[in-house]
Amino acid sequence: MKNIIEVNNLTKKYPGFTLSQASFTVPEGCITGFVGANGAGKTTTLRAILGLLQPDSGEIRLFGKPCPLHPGTASDFQRNLLADRIGVVLGAGAFYENLTIRQMKQAIAPAYSSWQEDEFRKLSKRFGLEPSRKIKTLSSGTKMKLALALALSHNAELLIMDEPTGGLDPLVRDTFLTLLREFMEKGGRGVLFSTHITSDLDKCADNIIFIDHGKILLEEDKDALLDSWRLVKGDRASLTPEKETFLRCLRITDFGFTAVTDQPEKARQLFPEALFDRACVDDITIALCEGRPDSLENRCVLSQEITERRL
Repeated sequence: MKNIIEVNNLTKKYPGFTLSQASFTVPEGCITGFVGANGAGKTTTLRAILGLLQPDSGEIRLFGKPCPLHPGTASDFQRNLLADRIGVVLGAGAFYENLTIRQMKQAIAPAYSSWQEDEFRKLSKRFGLEPSRKIKTLSSGTKMKLALALALSHNAELLIMDEPTGGLDPLVRDTFLTLLREFMEKGGRGVLFSTHITSDLDKCADNIIFIDHGKILLEEDKDALLDSWRLVKGDRASLTPEKETFLRCLRITDFGFTAVTDQPEKARQLFPEALFDRACVDDITIALCEGRPDSLENRCVLSQEITERRL
């Protein structure tokens, strides 16, 4: 299997934050979820891959070749040829607010040699995008729909997306995930998908990359990851300090305890009467934040987001 993206030892330093020697791959034929709390380094990494910032060190390879998007590393022709192969969604604010949807499309379409007008019209209809509407009158969710329609309308082979489902209601998010599956069905393609809505990754991702405080903590096949973690629910009387070392995200109430573990076989031996369920990406994300610097702050933010989504 070929790698569409290869990142090796990528480093970028800012006052108060460092993206530190980040290394990972995005294989062809895979949707890769990029997960982490606010400020973890997701957007910095994506912007470096796209040549929107200059890293301090490291290497980025796209489609098997050194990334030529950075200043001074390639001709305009090479950069345009590579950009033609990439669809990008970096948020809902990357538009000229005084233009209409039609005018915004007319400004962007000529940048791509393989622009597909029929595809854009089909996606606009699917998303309810009215061509005469001005960008500044659109909700953040509708702007995101426009960004998705533009990214999917020039026959890209790679999609790089930063929080693409942010601001979208569950029905539109489901439509978006359907579009991703349709995109991947054409073969030879890949997706790098940064998101806080990790329930979307449960539905569509093949691989998961977890970043925290500028460091890649985990890169793994999603199904293998989910198979290696379990939710544990048991009697609080069975807890001891020694046993608790095999549990993460331990929550104790008058009715018992709940926790997450990445050592399920050992936990089954220690808590033979407990109930074990499969963990989801949300549970694993919160567990991985525990024990890290500022973990309480990150955990509270993630827990609040997850609670709000489940209500």
